[in-house]
Amino acid sequence: SLLLKRWILSLAGRRERSPRAAYDFQNKVLIGDVDKHETFAGVQYAITPTLLIGVFHNYYLLREFSAGMTLFF
Repeated sequence: SLLLKRWILSLAGRRERSPRAAYDFQNKVLIGDVDKHETFAGVQYAITPTLLIGVFHNYYLLREFSAGMTLFF
């Protein structure tokens, strides 16, 4: 993660060796790849010192975009 004044930029990668099948999102089928690589990216903005909003692209959530809000109290 990188903190830039009111912004937080996050990027992460995951590499895994596993005999379990992986889902090919382009062809919509299971494939038998042993080596797998996934990524996570996110951008957050601090509206106030205690409230952040963000947008994320997450491999764990089926490679979809999600929005988040964090409140510190």
